[in-house]
Amino acid sequence: MPYAKIINNILKNDNNTLEKDSKNKFYSGVRLMNIKKILFSVIAVFLLCTVIADGYIKSNIANVDVFVIGYSKTEDSVVSNGTVEYSNTNSIKSKENYMIEEITVTPGDEVKAGDRLVICKTIDSDMLAVSASEAGLSNEQIIAALKGSDYSLISESIDNTKLEVSNEDVVICAENDGIITDMPISEGDIITKNQTLVKMSQNSDKQIVLNINESEISDITKGQQVNITGVGFKDKKYSGTVESISPYAEKANTLLGKCATVKVTVKINDADNDIKCGYTAKCSIITNTDNTSLVVPYDAVLYNNDGSAYVYVYDKGYARKRVVEAGNEYSEGIKIISGIKKGEIVINTPREITESGRVLLNKKHL
Repeated sequence: MPYAKIINNILKNDNNTLEKDSKNKFYSGVRLMNIKKILFSVIAVFLLCTVIADGYIKSNIANVDVFVIGYSKTEDSVVSNGTVEYSNTNSIKSKENYMIEEITVTPGDEVKAGDRLVICKTIDSDMLAVSASEAGLSNEQIIAALKGSDYSLISESIDNTKLEVSNEDVVICAENDGIITDMPISEGDIITKNQTLVKMSQNSDKQIVLNINESEISDITKGQQVNITGVGFKDKKYSGTVESISPYAEKANTLLGKCATVKVTVKINDADNDIKCGYTAKCSIITNTDNTSLVVPYDAVLYNNDGSAYVYVYDKGYARKRVVEAGNEYSEGIKIISGIKKGEIVINTPREITESGRVLLNKKHL
């Protein structure tokens, strides 16, 4: 029986051990559950803080557009308006005192050498020297008599030795081929010696005469390129060249009052029938061309209270303020003289930047 006691004691001890182990496992499970709850709470708080922090950070990061600085071509110009006219014009002048009887051409007509232009009659110079009071007639009566070829009325009123009106026609002809550009006379006019009868151009070349302000004339030189536009020829553009610059200035009335201007003649290189004489043309004289200009969009440039310009340059997620020297303005933006260089990234929407200075590029730039 001693063996039975021994076995019972062993079983009893094992039961006690199992009971203790069960209790230990129970308490261990409770502790484990508590630890899990604590860890879960900590993780939840951490995640909540992370979300809040991320939201705060994102609220202080600006989504911005950027512009990569590269070389651009810029052109500086002097702009002025003028009137289209024929170039290389010459005048046919009267050799005697004439009364115009007939005009056979109009401005714009093409003529050949020898073609008739004007038919007139010669009037003795002494007759024109006699005043209306001495003739006993008014100027209107003299002109009316001449227009109607009624020379008897004038002959009776003026000493015949002073009045000799030819009954033969004098025909004024074109001296060479060309285009009639102006007719400053009308039928019936009395023309004195050396007065212009007809203006002609020997070819169809056209030009524009500009009056350039004295403050801009120093930028203009002969041979400079000119871009020509105008409402008369709508969307069509022409090219021109500065052909001549007057050696002297003239006073002219402008919106700002009287100022000194210099006449500049621009030759139209590709003139056609669409750009007509008499049209107003806008001329942009190219005074300087730069193929290595640094131009940034208008929105990218801001100004301090003292008038100095600055931009924001993108640098590893931050907007860095950079003072720059701004130059001339062009259709695509402002030329930057100094302060930035090619390859740098300028923020095109600087007003979106927050106090933190942190920025995030919009997806289109990624």
